[in-house]
Amino acid sequence: MAVDKTKLALRKKEKEVEIFRQIARVISSSLELDEVLKEIVEMAVSLTRADSCLIYLFDEVKKNLF
Repeated sequence: MAVDKTKLALRKKEKEVEIFRQIARVISSSLELDEVLKEIVEMAVSLTRADSCLIYLFDEVKKNLF
């Protein structure tokens, strides 16, 4: 029983690591912010099985999110 739980936890962590590896690949392969953010959102939704995801950007000058 404990071995099964450990294997399940390990598979979950492996999936998370793979998602982070994919995110790193996307970030390093494109200079287009919109494209990078879109792919990150898609991966986050896949990882969390969420219906949607939002990313807010911080405007350093105006000190607000948009």
